[in-house]
Amino acid sequence: MMIIPPPKNKTTGFGQMNMIDNALTIGPKLSFKIVGRVQGFMVEGKYNGSTFTILGRNSMSMVREMAVIRGSGLF
Repeated sequence: MMIIPPPKNKTTGFGQMNMIDNALTIGPKLSFKIVGRVQGFMVEGKYNGSTFTILGRNSMSMVREMAVIRGSGLF
């Protein structure tokens, strides 16, 4: 899902940010038991290929605490 679109005056995807929240199942079909979720962001342009890892549960409450474990590339 796109959460930040690229600027309107650009012909490239620079600045666009996408987010994923996918079910992690025991097997290759969506009907298999869900054992977790794969979540993250995909960025393009300057940050393309860079990663960062956060550990913790995002409970979507007003106050939450998660540890930033590491980063690569520009992070």
